[in-house]
Amino acid sequence: MHFIISDNGSDEEYFKNTQYSYTTFSVAKLRRYASLENIRDFFRFFKNIIHSFLFLKKHKPEKIFSKGGFVSLPFGISAFILQIPLILHETDASMGLSNTILSRLAHTVLTGFPSSHPHHIWVGNPVRNDFFIIPKKKQHHTPQIFIFGGSQGAQAINDWVRWVFKKYKLSATALLITGKNKKSNEHIEGIQEIEFLHDSFIENIHNADIVICRAGGSIAELAAAQKCSIFIPLPSAANDHQRKNAEYFARHHAALCIEQDDIYKESVISILQDLLKNPNKRQEYEQNIAKLATPNATKEIVKNLFPEWKRL
Repeated sequence: MHFIISDNGSDEEYFKNTQYSYTTFSVAKLRRYASLENIRDFFRFFKNIIHSFLFLKKHKPEKIFSKGGFVSLPFGISAFILQIPLILHETDASMGLSNTILSRLAHTVLTGFPSSHPHHIWVGNPVRNDFFIIPKKKQHHTPQIFIFGGSQGAQAINDWVRWVFKKYKLSATALLITGKNKKSNEHIEGIQEIEFLHDSFIENIHNADIVICRAGGSIAELAAAQKCSIFIPLPSAANDHQRKNAEYFARHHAALCIEQDDIYKESVISILQDLLKNPNKRQEYEQNIAKLATPNATKEIVKNLFPEWKRL
């Protein structure tokens, strides 16, 4: 198994601490908006295809598994030219641009959310087993809220949480993961701020009574952990995929979806206060979100990658 990763730094920072072999790859970015950078990247894209073609020609992989993103596109096109089976997996409810293009060339298309496409296979999103191991619930004197906004943090959510705790004096404690250089110097009663959380992320998920976050890949983890959740989708997310992710859960009464433009409304504050005061309502969301978890996602992906492995 060999990984192709972006040369953006964060990917390599992760992989250099693992035992996996990998190659970094500089790729052109596909933009859905007008930009002069598109002209430069148009030529870079064809250069990427040549490089990926030569790489695959040299290493001769039996199959390629792709999760989408700009790195995957030239390799997927090259795999199609070289007739190497390409298996895609789309995490979100709305397919990204690279996977939308590659889905026309792929041998198999797997999805994290149910799809209306007749040839797509719904397998769910793979989640580490530790999320599914639910510890005995701790009894808190006041409810605990765990808040995070993705790997970079979310300034809009950070500011809102601080405002809420200062103005309404919530009967709760909060752990806020701010992101790099977004931590406040002001001490606000009830809030503990940390820039990053490396080792105890899963523990804090399990320990929380309510989780507030964006609506990306962490949604599947919260379903596995059976958490009462409030999703605030990133408004600028490509193809509006975060809103579509959150709305799918909201339709099943498995989580609350709140638009970022609405977070300062009194009605939203009332919803949060009601959840804090009402453990039965939190439990209802926990039960509903657990129904959307896909504990066999990893096994189903492997089955589709290697159908010849009959034992699975």
